[in-house]
Amino acid sequence: MKGMLRRAILLLTLLATAFPMQASTRNIQEVRQGDLIVIEGGWETRLTGIRCPTLSDPYGKEAYDFTRSSIEGNRVALFTLTSDNTATGIIRDEEGLPRGEIWFGENYSRELNVELLKQGLAVLDSTYLPDDKTATYSAAEYHAKKLKIGMWSEGAY
Repeated sequence: MKGMLRRAILLLTLLATAFPMQASTRNIQEVRQGDLIVIEGGWETRLTGIRCPTLSDPYGKEAYDFTRSSIEGNRVALFTLTSDNTATGIIRDEEGLPRGEIWFGENYSRELNVELLKQGLAVLDSTYLPDDKTATYSAAEYHAKKLKIGMWSEGAY
């Protein structure tokens, strides 16, 4: 019985740390699209858990403008998704871009990824989303759909 309990605790610990996030604070150099950001030094990252429309798609310009006005030129907290909590373990998408979360505002209290979902300027993409974030991101998207805002407004998407 004790052995089973130890194995269960070990398994839960391993699952909880399967995709840790590595944090740092950085300045935002440029916003290229609603979900594509350039950090100081030219390091490019795509926001994890969401997809924003491209600039040529409906609501792409709005997503870009929201992201740009929220973070461009400002210091943010950047959390990159990693496999082993080291810079060498950063998870990259099919384009080779690291995936991350950006927290901004006073005391880094607002998560950009979630804010874009709440504004109806992004859709949920769980491909690189850690399991512990799924409920938060789903609720944010549901909020926009329910209120019919952004791309969820009547006939927009």
